[in-house]
Amino acid sequence: MPSTVWSSIVSRLGGNKRAAEEEEDARPAKSRKTKEPSKASYAVTPRQLVMLGGFWEGVPPFNGDEDRLYRWLAEPALWARLVMNDLEPRVQQRIVQLHAGIHDGLDASGFVCWRTLPPLQPGVRVSLRAYGLKGTSVDLPRVTIKQLQFLPSSRFAAAIVETPFPAERLLRSLVNAGKDDELLYIDAIVADRYGAAYRLLCDLVAERRALHPERRLVVVLMSVVSSDCLSRYARWGFSYGGLVGSGSDDKVPLLVDRIDRLLHELKRFEASIAKAHAPSPCSVVDDTMH
Repeated sequence: MPSTVWSSIVSRLGGNKRAAEEEEDARPAKSRKTKEPSKASYAVTPRQLVMLGGFWEGVPPFNGDEDRLYRWLAEPALWARLVMNDLEPRVQQRIVQLHAGIHDGLDASGFVCWRTLPPLQPGVRVSLRAYGLKGTSVDLPRVTIKQLQFLPSSRFAAAIVETPFPAERLLRSLVNAGKDDELLYIDAIVADRYGAAYRLLCDLVAERRALHPERRLVVVLMSVVSSDCLSRYARWGFSYGGLVGSGSDDKVPLLVDRIDRLLHELKRFEASIAKAHAPSPCSVVDDTMH
């Protein structure tokens, strides 16, 4: 997890790590202890939760170190309570279980965002027939129309980390994917300029779809807990939620996509922390991180 992600948020939640380090450096060398310094403690108070209003009021307050803070903010049950409270309890619990299982399978925390791309369809065959004449068929090639012409991603300094997905079974359940569907899990995308990461992602997706054009492709990205990062994935067409069975007919899956509500509530939380503790904005992910 990049340090820039937390440099603003943790300071607004009452962290005293820097003060403790400065105090330690000011002590004489003989009086310094050799044991490791204790971890800084951070808190989300009941007053802050009440001021947020809505379903935040019933959220238990938090007090712990930085690692626990990140896991608390990325907890699927927390955000299901905030952005999926209109769903049936059975559906909500199923989505929470799948997201939490993916966290455990990846040994990571964040927002599991996904996007499905349909199989590439072949060209269209047009049949022409006039009265009294033999019919004629013409095969039209498959055409892709792009609104913008991007430069090749090799022009940018960009990198993408792709690994086999360790929680594949859970992911297939989350997005109702069949055994023949392709899965593409991306650990991280880093670029040196705005738009380069998206161009690189498009290149990688195009290469994967070309290998198996007849299959549906599911792309998964793990977003860090930051509205800046999450807003980029939302613009790229990714979803947060799942495609799960509901009611008595589990054969008809229910699409749950709450990335817009998730982004809204996360922005409110960041703004509340910024207002209560510091005048600077709480956008903690640099433009070069996606």
